[in-house]
Amino acid sequence: MLLMQISIFVENRIGRVAEVARLLGQNRCNIHAISLADTHDFGIIRLIVSDPDRALAVLKENKYTVHTTQVAAVELPDFPGKLGEFLDDMSGRESM
Repeated sequence: MLLMQISIFVENRIGRVAEVARLLGQNRCNIHAISLADTHDFGIIRLIVSDPDRALAVLKENKYTVHTTQVAAVELPDFPGKLGEFLDDMSGRESM
């Protein structure tokens, strides 16, 4: 399934992720998945949310720098090794 991922560029400082989460929550956008990447000064918060159009509008209104990307989402059984098996299947390799 293809989903819209929102990337938010922020200063790397205490409380910044909480600010984004609070803002989205106040605007009825549920965060389904989050990924964080940072350097000493800046970070990127990547989100999958319940209403990407609303989240994007709210973030832009609040002067956040945002970018969207389509990403593939796959739900796998929660067992050790399932991700490796799936990736082997996708690449055409036999599981080890």
